[in-house]
Amino acid sequence: MISIPQILSVCLFEFKRSLTFGRMTAYFILSLFPPAMVLLIANVSAFNGYQLIIMFLTYVVCILSLLLWATPNVYSELESRNWLFITTRPRGRVSLLLGKFLAASLSACLVCFIAVSLSCLIMALTVGRFRPDVLQELSTFGPKFTVIALIACVNYAAVFSLWGVLFQRRAMVIAAIYSLVNEFLFAAIPALISEFSVRYHLVGLTLGWIGWFIPEVEPDKETMEMWFAGLPLWVNILVLALIPVAALSISAYVIRNREYITVDEV
Repeated sequence: MISIPQILSVCLFEFKRSLTFGRMTAYFILSLFPPAMVLLIANVSAFNGYQLIIMFLTYVVCILSLLLWATPNVYSELESRNWLFITTRPRGRVSLLLGKFLAASLSACLVCFIAVSLSCLIMALTVGRFRPDVLQELSTFGPKFTVIALIACVNYAAVFSLWGVLFQRRAMVIAAIYSLVNEFLFAAIPALISEFSVRYHLVGLTLGWIGWFIPEVEPDKETMEMWFAGLPLWVNILVLALIPVAALSISAYVIRNREYITVDEV
């Protein structure tokens, strides 16, 4: 059984604890990085790849933010000597896990929402002034990609939370290696192994909702299925819905049954 009030209390506490200069600076930098890069290329009237730039930068920002906020879910409590208190509370460990997951997800969602919104606004105010087709594209691309970015935040928050539970003292390093190897390298290989990455299914969802996003390249159907979208859209949606459930279920089982060494015992 889980306690919704406890989960919400942990989430609220995490938000209050995040109101520090360092965390707010991280919010500021991550949120404004994609719009700043878009602004640098927005004055190029012939530029047709703004969707790809926005998607890639938002994806990177999503990964970086969750590396910072989702992976220390256990170790931060061990380091602050709160773990012994948490273990004495009914359902305390699982409430901690889910509350921190919720806080990390919402934080990353906020960052990505701001990043996508400002990036689209910059494109509309600059290139859109003399290219009406860009305004029409943005009216479709902006809302749809925002939803995809939020789905990415929830999925990666769950996966990184799992790494935080399994490897609490090296969680950020393990999650970074996982991101580089599985989400950037293996996801780009046209083979079965790519389907075990979150990014593969996010790309399939993007192609299904938004369409082809690489300008001046028109791949044939066979090439597209081999590299980007070999699964039906409904399968990608189902997988993206099941990944957080599976990752959090494994995390809950591990955190309830593992004995963690506190800082005082080291």
